[in-house]
Amino acid sequence: MKSYLALEETGTAVTEPSADKLRSIFKYNPHDGTLIYLKGARAGKKVGWVDTLGYNRAWVENKKYSCSKIVWAMMTGAFPERRLYTRDKNRLNLKWNNLAMSRLDKDMRLPRINVTAVLMGDPPPGRSMLDGYKHASDYNAARSMGKPK
Repeated sequence: MKSYLALEETGTAVTEPSADKLRSIFKYNPHDGTLIYLKGARAGKKVGWVDTLGYNRAWVENKKYSCSKIVWAMMTGAFPERRLYTRDKNRLNLKWNNLAMSRLDKDMRLPRINVTAVLMGDPPPGRSMLDGYKHASDYNAARSMGKPK
């Protein structure tokens, strides 16, 4: 199955691992939400790590995937076409009855927002966001008073 999300530099779509390939690498228990390695040095251990945003991630064929997407592909046979979310808002809870697909169409996704830029406003030309200020409020106060650093 080809992914609409990932494109190589050549412009061709990157193929996602098949559900059968994932089932040969991992074992999933839908009742308690555990995803375990089947083969290799990690056999019998839980899959993945928790990233800085609180999502459980894992490597498959030299590409990083969300464990919830891996679980979805193993259970349904294909990677999700839209974003997944957890009903209980616990990103680490991979129980099958806790995973759900977003109702938004893939083309109607909300844009990602640079929170720092929204809170601080645009930096002066040639400057970075904080540029020597310890806190955003110091930067905005200096900027509002017309004092460029």
